[in-house]
Amino acid sequence: MGSRLRERRLLLGAVAIIESEVIEFTRPNRFRLFVASSDRTFDRDLMIDALDTGGSRLTLVIRPGSRASTGRVLLDISSPILQVRLRDELELDIADFAAALRG
Repeated sequence: MGSRLRERRLLLGAVAIIESEVIEFTRPNRFRLFVASSDRTFDRDLMIDALDTGGSRLTLVIRPGSRASTGRVLLDISSPILQVRLRDELELDIADFAAALRG
C-alpha cells in the first residue's frame, strides 16, 4: 500500500498518462488503485474470486468522483456515455488479451 505507479494507456480514444496509488492490496484477491487528476478522482478496484467450476472471475469496479461541485454535476451528466465507451474499450481489451493467450 502507498506504492505509486504511472501508466501510459489509451483512454477514451486518447493517449493518457495516469498516476495511481495503491490504496488496498489483499493477496491474492484484491488490488485497488486511486487516481487523482485535477478536480477528478476515481478508483479502480480489481477483485479476483475462485469459482466452484474450477475457474476464476475478475471483477473491475470503477468509482468516479470529483472534488469540485461543477465536476460532480458534469459527472452525473456524462456518466451514461462514459459507461458505454468504457464497456466497449474493456471488451476490446479482453478480446486482445484472449488473442494474445491463443497466440
